[in-house]
Order: sequence, then C-alpha cells, then structure tokens
Amino acid sequence: MTKLLFHKKDLGALIEYQRKSVRAQVESVPEDQFLSSSAELVREHLLSKLRLDHLVIYEDRIEQKLVQGKRDATDRFRYDLRPGEKLIVPSLEMIVTVPYSGPQELWDFRPSMFTEPLRGDAGRLDSKTGIGFITLTAAIDAQTQQPEQLQREMNSLLEHLRNRVSSQKTNIDQFNAELPRIIDDNVAWRRKNYDRFFAAAEKLKLPIAVKADAPPLKPIAIEKRVVKALPPATTSAVAPQEPGISDHTYEQILQAIRNQGRQFERTPATYTKHDEEELRDILWGNLSTHFGKDVNAEAFSRSGKTDIRIDDDGRAAFIAECKVWRGPKEIQAAVDQLLGYLRWRDCKTALIVFNKDRGNFTSILDRGPVALREAKLFRGDAGNKSEAGESRMVFASPDDDSRRVTVHLFLFDLYVSKGG
Repeated sequence: MTKLLFHKKDLGALIEYQRKSVRAQVESVPEDQFLSSSAELVREHLLSKLRLDHLVIYEDRIEQKLVQGKRDATDRFRYDLRPGEKLIVPSLEMIVTVPYSGPQELWDFRPSMFTEPLRGDAGRLDSKTGIGFITLTAAIDAQTQQPEQLQREMNSLLEHLRNRVSSQKTNIDQFNAELPRIIDDNVAWRRKNYDRFFAAAEKLKLPIAVKADAPPLKPIAIEKRVVKALPPATTSAVAPQEPGISDHTYEQILQAIRNQGRQFERTPATYTKHDEEELRDILWGNLSTHFGKDVNAEAFSRSGKTDIRIDDDGRAAFIAECKVWRGPKEIQAAVDQLLGYLRWRDCKTALIVFNKDRGNFTSILDRGPVALREAKLFRGDAGNKSEAGESRMVFASPDDDSRRVTVHLFLFDLYVSKGG
C-alpha cells in the first residue's frame, strides 16, 4: 500500500532534538566513571550513542516489471457522466523495486531542502540481511499515452527519490560532523563544574568522597555494519552485489586509527624506536580488538601484501598501508601501491604515514597532501576534514578510470630530538 514518503515529520526537528540531548547524555554518565575516564573516551562512548545513520539506496539492484491495470480518468475527460459516475480506463503501470538499508523511520522525515512528498511503499527491513525494499509505481492511460511517457514518469520518480535521500544524508552528515565538538563542549562544561567543586573543597579544607578505584568507561566496540549481500538478481542485466562498508563504519575504523596515532604522538619516545612493521602491528592489534579475526596484518591482496585489511566474508572491505615519511616521491609511490591492492569497487582505504626522522613536522603537513594531489591517479579532494594532519582524497582505479577510490591520509609525528 503506497503512502506519502518524506512527509509526516521534520528531519531538522529530529536533529535539533538530538543536538539538545547531548548535555543530558553527558550528565547521564555516572560520576565515578566520568571522573576516571579521559575526555576522549567519554566522547567516543557518546558518539556511538548519538550519531545518526542515513538511508542508502542500491540503484544497481533495481528490479522493474510492467503490468496492465485500470485507472480513474473521470477528471481527465469531458464526458456526459451522471453525478457520482466514474470513468475507468485501461492503464499501463511500471512498478520499480529498489533495495535500501538504514533506519526505516527516515522515510517519514522531510529533509531540509524539500517539502513536496513522494508516493511509494517502504517495506520493512529484513532482520537477517538488514535490507528492505522501496516500491515506486508510474502509470499512464493505455489508450491515449505512449509507453515512452511511462519511462519518463518513472525516471522522474527515481530522481525525486535520489534527491530526497541525498538531501537527508547531507543534513545527517552535517550533524555527525559537528557532534564531536558539541560533546566536547558539554564534557568541558561538566568538568569545569567539578573543578569549581574541588577548588571550593580545597579552600574550605573539606574532604571529598571520591572512589579512587572507580572503573573508567569501557571503549565502545566498533560496530560492523557491512552492507549485507542482496538476494540473487532476477535478471542477468543486474550487476552482482559487491562487498562494502557503510560510511559510518568507515569513520569508526578511521577513529580507531586516529586514537592510536594520537597515543603515538603523546609518548613518541615509546614508539619512535619501532620500525614500519612494528608500528603497523600495534595498529593492527588495536583494530583487532574491534574486528577480531576479520582484521589481517600483511595480508595477501591483489598485487602483493597490504599492511592492514579488514575483510567481509573473506573479501577486502577496508585496506590500509603504513609508511615512514621519506619524502614526497615515496608517498606518491605508497598511494600507487595502495591502489594496486584493490579488488573491489567500494573498498575504502587509508594511508598512514609516520614521521620519525624530521624535526620540522609542519612542512610535512603541507608537503604530504600536495604530494598526493600530484599523483597521476588523483581526481579530487573528498570533503573537508577538521582534524589536523589528515586529508581525504579521491583517486581513480589503476584499471578503470571511471572507478573512484577514497583514500584517507593520516600524518603522525613520532619525531624525538636527540636532545630530548
């Protein structure tokens, strides 16, 4: 049964509610755990609870069928009809089914850029596959309209669907991008209140009842949200489903690498003595706590051994390459090496570069991204990243210039001066 989609609720209101709930979520962390956990750990704990997911439609798995039907044409023709009489004429209908994943309730929410709803039927998500189906129907009068008009109407419906899902994603991505800062501001606010409390207690020389052995917050395990395989296509014209990870999971993997890299930078003397492979193994161990057996170090891939690979059903869904900075030419060679490993269209990647030998790290922060932009397969930047020492870029596949691969660059400073 069709209904109006993107109509009942306001996505902006949902996002605003989520934004306003951050303070309550920060205050809900038990006091003992809050005081014994780092601000970064509190942030990661709350990000996993507050970050919003978006809808994903899989247009490469569209199925369509043509059926004969009937439609009410009373208002389209001027016939001498009796009061209440209807004119029913033969119709030709195109029914299209599009697989989707993501929160089903988002089909009811209006994105900020659109007010006009879309009529369709959004089926429930399958509990095993995580996949649902959205159905759109276009119809024409079989007696007076040409079949080409039916295809044009369906193309218009699909374009409306595509635009509204994309607009929702833009709204949600903007919120998710600012969420870490909002959490940090509220964590700082709560810590500031504790600072005042401790300062007052110190001035009054009064004891404070604090459990010194309170357990810190446990790290939030990265949730594997690998896009599940769809059922076999009913037509040979449909391409087979390939593995992949959602943008949300990609960001969680990158955050795990970011956290470990910052630990490297906080105590560089502990880590700078390690070589490339040893640093890789430390990163691999950290990711393994989240993904277990699906994380491989120095795994065999298409053209050799890649440093870190996260698999989905034995196929690469994420690949990372670790390098020590030795100049722009070597970083260009590293990205070429990374791209050469890829076998799957929607594989997401990272290039992790450690500076161990040069004191002027600021110059490396400038030269690293420039070197990648000068690589022959570079095709453009992929959004703005606020984290210092990071860039995200889009490259072409070595085998197919129409394919695009995302590479996230990390630059970590492990340099320790001989005098330090």
